[in-house]
Amino acid sequence: MVNEFGDIGLDAALLQADTNGIAVAQITGGCVCCVNGAPFTVALSRLIRSAKPDRLLIELSGLSHPQMLFQQLQAAPWAGVLDLQPLVVVLDGLALREGGELPGRVQAALTGAYVLVINKADAVPADQRAAVEHRIGHPGLWITQGQLDWLEMSTSPADPTPPARPHFRPASTALLGLERGSSPEQAWSIGWCAAPEQLIDLEGVEAFLKRWPWARAKMIIHSPQGWQSANVLAGHEPKWRPSEWRRDSRLELIFSARQSELHAEQLAREWEACLLAL
Repeated sequence: MVNEFGDIGLDAALLQADTNGIAVAQITGGCVCCVNGAPFTVALSRLIRSAKPDRLLIELSGLSHPQMLFQQLQAAPWAGVLDLQPLVVVLDGLALREGGELPGRVQAALTGAYVLVINKADAVPADQRAAVEHRIGHPGLWITQGQLDWLEMSTSPADPTPPARPHFRPASTALLGLERGSSPEQAWSIGWCAAPEQLIDLEGVEAFLKRWPWARAKMIIHSPQGWQSANVLAGHEPKWRPSEWRRDSRLELIFSARQSELHAEQLAREWEACLLAL
């Protein structure tokens, strides 16, 4: 189950639900911990009824305050339905190495019981990882492309002797991401879709992205070179990957501060300039 701050819904498309027995549901347009809980309750109920999952992963928006949701899942109607397991804190190792700060809610999560996972290990040399862990104040499991071997993770209760590597323990934290930006109240997103037959200039999109100070960019683009996707943090170039998505093209930008109406109009014009003539 994927919660996105923006309205377009890129993550579910990027995850590519297919025939591997994985059902993906999404909630867009705000954090489930901050907005009306009805959409979350309805979506979760439908997912449980339709998919009857053995395992349920809930990925919150990076702007979420997850403790409220964790408490909600322990109460009716979920008490006795969900067997809550320890939760996972996911951090961006590259952003941390480059000086990114942990939001207060992440720091608060790191004071409880948790599993700490540090992504983008391929971008952080092994001899620099200890410094990153020192900044966080905790050791972590270093992974690449989000690939974590869950079978290696112990599910035993907390041990008074700290393990050599983190393991699952009773927790009161939640799935989080390192964000670059400010408070949830100031975050702002804008996005667009295009018909599947519409071709889009990748170089034009890259030039468009360089002109704006966004915090996160997510996209699936039908280009003359084929369907491509990218998920980019501020300060980084898109790394295009082939995508099996064919329903439409999508681009969403998340800013750390609200943009003016004039800027929103300019953003829309620059997106439209990337659309190639049919």
